[in-house]
Amino acid sequence: MEKIEIERKNVVLAYNSANDNNLKGVLKTLFGNAVFDQVYKDVRDRVKSYEDACKEIGINPIENWGDLEPDEIAYKKLRTIAMALNEGWVPQFIKGEYRWYTWFSFYTKAEINDMEEEDKSELWLFGGHAIHGSICGLSASSAVYDFSLPSAYFGARLVLKSKDLALYMGKQFIDIWKDYVFIDGSNGNK
Repeated sequence: MEKIEIERKNVVLAYNSANDNNLKGVLKTLFGNAVFDQVYKDVRDRVKSYEDACKEIGINPIENWGDLEPDEIAYKKLRTIAMALNEGWVPQFIKGEYRWYTWFSFYTKAEINDMEEEDKSELWLFGGHAIHGSICGLSASSAVYDFSLPSAYFGARLVLKSKDLALYMGKQFIDIWKDYVFIDGSNGNK
């Protein structure tokens, strides 16, 4: 009898990519429930870091980023994280399909001062640098004349399959988002 060897990560990827419960059942029958122990945990419990995301999709984390700027590194990390959080789901951009994006709102100091304390507890504070005053682009988004008029034109690789995952990705990976969105104006480098 011929023996077929399959790495666990490939079996788990096949399971995560399966849209059919019957196929998932076949995989469980072939490989046993123990192979899928991690799969039963919510993806938010499995993916807490870039390294976790790499493990989830079966790749090695990049350790030497070469000459890439911090925003380029952050984008590559966020793309990997989105892929892991989506568990094999890929947007098809078809009628009736919902896709979710991580979204950030910007507030003035006066707006923050007028907020209820409960609302303030949800805020994350970052310093930033806007070239030419308030005309500042946010990565793949365009903020025209002012932060209150953003329009997202690109960024499909960062879409998520649910609102909860988009919120999680924004909060859990806020430091990576910061590197992606903001320019550090302290020394002219990103």
